[in-house]
Amino acid sequence: MQQGKVNFRKSGLLFLSVPYSKGWHIKVDGKDTDFEQVNGTFIGVRLPKGKHDISMHYVTPYFKESTAISIFTAIGIVVVYLIKRRKKVKSSN
Repeated sequence: MQQGKVNFRKSGLLFLSVPYSKGWHIKVDGKDTDFEQVNGTFIGVRLPKGKHDISMHYVTPYFKESTAISIFTAIGIVVVYLIKRRKKVKSSN
C-alpha cells in the first residue's frame, strides 16, 4: 500500500507518475475515489482545495477469478490422479 499527504492551495489534478491500471484502488481522506488516465499512461486524481490523505493499493485485475480457476484445476488433477490410481489397483487384483 502506498500512502501520502498533499495540500492543495486550490482545486486541481493530482498527477501520479504511476502507470494507469484498473487494478488500482485509491482513497482520499478514507473514501474511495475515482481516478483518470492522464497523458495516456499515468493516473490523475481530482482533488478539492485543502489537505488530503491519499492511500493506494493494487489488486491484479481478475485475481479472484484466476485464483478460483487455479484451485479448481488443482482439485481436478488430484481427482483424476486418484481415479486412475484406484483403477490401476483394482485391475492388478
